[in-house]
Amino acid sequence: MRWASIRASPDRNRRHRAAGQPLRRQQGVREAVGALYADKHGLGVTCLRIGNFGDKPLDHRRLSIWLKPEDLVQLCRIGLDHPDIRFEIFYGASYNERSWWDNHRAYDLGYRPTGRAEDFREHAFAEQARLPPDPVGDFYQGGAFCSMEFDGDTSRIVDWK
Repeated sequence: MRWASIRASPDRNRRHRAAGQPLRRQQGVREAVGALYADKHGLGVTCLRIGNFGDKPLDHRRLSIWLKPEDLVQLCRIGLDHPDIRFEIFYGASYNERSWWDNHRAYDLGYRPTGRAEDFREHAFAEQARLPPDPVGDFYQGGAFCSMEFDGDTSRIVDWK
């Protein structure tokens, strides 16, 4: 069933998503509409879940989600160069050893990222040291957006050890 496969995304570490649920719901609706049009009208739909786009990862959290500009181009080309794609979701992430996402479908279709986040590890850690601590934003994929209006008990959602 198409809708069940959209809701059960292949994220390896689901706990990192929880605080950003409103954004995830909006994204899920757009992806569901894409799947509907792919099924109902035969369109080829490729969705990209873009992590953090830029020349280099800017902090510790972004070492997991960084996307080099050239790698974004490559992901877009996969969607354009494969007319047999009916509906796919790719993660917009370069080669990140700390990645939270399983992007095997993109790799199956020829994705070979050239960016490697660990090459910028020292820079990211130096920049992280300059930022004020944000235990919620540093932990979740949504970063500082997850901290906004957060008034929950962090000990109930995060194992700090």
